[in-house]
Amino acid sequence: MYLPLLFQTPTPNTIGYLIVGYVIIGGIGLLYVLSLVLRQRALRRDLEVIERLHLDNDEN
Repeated sequence: MYLPLLFQTPTPNTIGYLIVGYVIIGGIGLLYVLSLVLRQRALRRDLEVIERLHLDNDEN
C-alpha cells in the first residue's frame, strides 16, 4: 500500500552541492599548504639571522 508512494518522489539532484563542497575543501587544503610554505621560508630566514649572530659573537 505505501510502496508506490516511495517511487513518486524522485531523488533530488545534489551534484552541484557536491562539486561546491569539493572546491571548498580543495581551497582550504591549498591555503594550508601555502601557509606551511610561507612559514618555512620565514623560519629559514630566522635561522640565517641566528647563525649570523652566533658567528658574530664567536668572532668577538
